Formats: sequence, structure tokens, C-alpha cells
Amino acid sequence: MLLSLLILPLYIPILIFASSAVSQAQFGLDITGQLYFLATILVVSIMATPFVSALALKISLE
Repeated sequence: MLLSLLILPLYIPILIFASSAVSQAQFGLDITGQLYFLATILVVSIMATPFVSALALKISLE
């Protein structure tokens, strides 16, 4: 339960920018800003994953 409460704030920006991109696309407006921000979140997440995984493995072995 506690872990889900800690992870929930990480999903909020993705939800906001994705819903904003969808609503702007429905009206035919430009969505490149939202897509660039979502792509930035994706790249940062992919770059941070090995370090977080190594840290989790190190903690679990102790």
C-alpha cells in the first residue's frame, strides 16, 4: 500500500500531458510540446533504470 502511494506522483505528469495531447489532437491543435515532454520522461526513465535496478539488487543482497 505504501509503495503505491509513493509511486503514484510519478504517474501524474504522464497522465496530465498525455490527456492534454489527446484533447488538443481532437481539436486539431499542435501537440509537439506534449509529445516532446513525454519523450523526455521516457528517455530519462530508460537512462535511470539500470542505476535503480543495481541499487535495488544491492539492497536486496544485504
